[in-house]
Amino acid sequence: MSNTQYPTYFRSAGQVNSWYAWGAIHEPTDNNPSGEFYDSRTTPIIYNHIQDIHDAGFNVLVIDHTNNVDNGWIGDGVDAIVGQIENWNDNLGAGEHKMYYCIAVGAWRYFSDDPEFFEYEAGVVWDDWTSASDCYYEIDSSPVLLNFAQYPADISKWEDYAGDKSGTNHFTVRWLFNMPDLSTSAYENSYGWAFYQEDGNPTGTEVMGVMPGWDNHANTSVTRNVGEYYRGQWYRVLDYGPNSVVVNSFNDFWERTATEAAYSATTEKWVDYNNNRDDDFYWVMTEEYNQLYMNNVIYIGSYIQENGSDNYYVITTTSFTLAGTMTASPPSYAPVLLVGSNFRSTFDGTRDNK
Repeated sequence: MSNTQYPTYFRSAGQVNSWYAWGAIHEPTDNNPSGEFYDSRTTPIIYNHIQDIHDAGFNVLVIDHTNNVDNGWIGDGVDAIVGQIENWNDNLGAGEHKMYYCIAVGAWRYFSDDPEFFEYEAGVVWDDWTSASDCYYEIDSSPVLLNFAQYPADISKWEDYAGDKSGTNHFTVRWLFNMPDLSTSAYENSYGWAFYQEDGNPTGTEVMGVMPGWDNHANTSVTRNVGEYYRGQWYRVLDYGPNSVVVNSFNDFWERTATEAAYSATTEKWVDYNNNRDDDFYWVMTEEYNQLYMNNVIYIGSYIQENGSDNYYVITTTSFTLAGTMTASPPSYAPVLLVGSNFRSTFDGTRDNK
């Protein structure tokens, strides 16, 4: 399956109200007009999220379970999400596509990157969420298991492990890293997580990652800069053309990588280029970029800016019409996609109504 997309899905509440316990400051507002925090084990919430992610052109959810598969309330959330993906696939409507999922682990880092613990987590994922599933995402005819290695050198601890690998033998194993260094090719084809350099997402033929911003309250934080950080990374995806893209994230509000529509009255308000409140600014940008990347579709009434130019253009049914300059008169309540310098003259895709 080529060009598969992976919007990271984060479990938001469990034994405690983790919105408050973990310091999330953004209140989701899509499908949630009251602006209340939700428990993402709630069936209607999950189903609405699957609908939104599906409609944006994605087909795989990566479920972040990197803080120990023995954490029961998070496991309950995984059960709920997997159940609703299966429900979605059992009730496909006209024009709807099947959704898949895969799981990311990584608690071995709490045990000095112990390969035995990685094997243990792989066994749990296989037994609980993979072996009986017909919607677990596969590469090379094997289900995909992502492991958070933090640094490329850590991978050798598992590769050189001579013990029992019956857990990971079920899987195609891929890797997540912590703050990749673009000066080394070891980070190519990274499935995540934190790309802390603007225009600094690692390249790859199999996968590249994008994220709108980041703050895990421990390392270097990355401000969104009204979408410039995110635009730069998506531009690199369009430029390099990998088979897949991983979006970090749909709703990881704690580490502030979320793209789901949301509002904050305190820090890092989500605003447009003219400082207007714009809750879905990043989700609209995500959908528009992903449809362009996945399906070569651009939306009538949306905007593009060619790299190297200050001009931006509105997309019409037949043309690209000059709308202004980003410096003097940027649009309100809409993102502008940064695209290649010859985009207008070379675009051969579809113009569609959103």
